[in-house]
Amino acid sequence: AIENVEALQCLQVMDLSSNQIRTVDPCVSKLASLETLHLRDNKVAKLEDLQAVGNIPKLQYLSFRAVDGTAKNPVCDDPRYREFTLGKCPKLIALDSQRTKLPELQFDPADFAEPNLTLPEPESWLPDALGAEGFGEIFSAAGIESTLRPHVDEFEKAMEECRKALSDNE
Repeated sequence: AIENVEALQCLQVMDLSSNQIRTVDPCVSKLASLETLHLRDNKVAKLEDLQAVGNIPKLQYLSFRAVDGTAKNPVCDDPRYREFTLGKCPKLIALDSQRTKLPELQFDPADFAEPNLTLPEPESWLPDALGAEGFGEIFSAAGIESTLRPHVDEFEKAMEECRKALSDNE
């Protein structure tokens, strides 16, 4: 059960998922600012155990299961669950992460199966002119030196110009 929360008058979001909760305690109705209440993956089993959520004045978002149907409470299997909960909480914007004013989303487990994809053959990102033997040449000390030399020379020239400008200012 949920207990001793009456003093949390400014609380707007409460996530009590995965806490072995069996009933929604009437004390939650005293949470005047509570807008979002997550109770996924608990042990709430009967519709009567949900009575107190209808008395939370600003409650807009309530969840007893994830949008895909996982992490649910046993009460979610009751065919009257959605209608009962929406009847108790007519101001809800979303129940179980689904908008209340839109049709309920239905999830097919096949949608989450591994996709059957045919991938294209990978393309070489090295120029064809290099070939297998050219690859080793790129990473040899001489290959690295010849590739970097123009950049090093440019850097050293810029450094020399900076040193000259500094000495001229002194």
